[in-house]
Amino acid sequence: MIDPINKVLMTDATSLGYLACSRKAFYKLVLRRELAKPTPAPRFGEHVHTALAMRYRDMAFGRECDEKCQMDALEYAFNETPCPDEEWRNLGAAQKLIRAYNEKYKDEKLEVLRAESGPVIEMPFAVELPERPNGWRLVWIGRLDMAYRKEGKVFVRDHKTSSVLGPTYWLDAAVSEQQRGYCYALKRCLGIEPEGYEVNVLACRAPSKSGKEIEFARDTTYTKYPPGQLDEWLVHIVGQLRLLIHMIENDLWPMARRQCVAKFGACEYYELCKMPPEHRAEYLASSDFKTNDWTPLKNVRKT
Repeated sequence: MIDPINKVLMTDATSLGYLACSRKAFYKLVLRRELAKPTPAPRFGEHVHTALAMRYRDMAFGRECDEKCQMDALEYAFNETPCPDEEWRNLGAAQKLIRAYNEKYKDEKLEVLRAESGPVIEMPFAVELPERPNGWRLVWIGRLDMAYRKEGKVFVRDHKTSSVLGPTYWLDAAVSEQQRGYCYALKRCLGIEPEGYEVNVLACRAPSKSGKEIEFARDTTYTKYPPGQLDEWLVHIVGQLRLLIHMIENDLWPMARRQCVAKFGACEYYELCKMPPEHRAEYLASSDFKTNDWTPLKNVRKT
């Protein structure tokens, strides 16, 4: 959320990712317009997250995982969010993935961290950053998938669904701003600096004769030792937000054409940016786009 009148900027790691092309940031964050057509990958991941949250809430309260409830919840979620182009990312694939996950990690031993409001599972947060560049209040927002304690040490866990795994995936995860931001938020909200974060990947792919349809992998990155990593994260985040504020105050949103096509395909604004400038506003206001009103905030814990 950008409020230039009151000089409040609420942002998360996903929003900062749009700065790779500031024109995309303008469409998404300032004009708050996005493609109206549902995309199967985010939808699939969101519903898998719901089932995982149910599993770990059961664990937090000392209950056996109720797999039937997970299956019912997935069926309800997919029915409520129809997506004509879902292809293999469908209800059956999600249910198969969760059943396999429950089987692989059936003997998982950990203690789900608890806050005053309950277990730290799908916990929304909004923490104000200590700096106010040009008088702007900076608020870091997000939602923690979960935090847990194992052998006396606290970690943040981030669930990821992906169709791609490999060395570069883990290289990227090891320097992730998003997960470091979760560690910072946990430290601010609960007063506990975690040892680091664990990326918990549920890989799911289109069925094939030669490929592996389902694969699970986890890797841990330590941020507490050596110390100062979260301090450095904060410096760089504020630096990026200063850049965003500069663009807002100067109405400066240049295109970065090298970002039009990335590793996962064309940008959602590809066709828009190909148009002559005089036609873009009309197209952006059309039914092909909708208001971007998504937020990770709900029952927010503020600090």
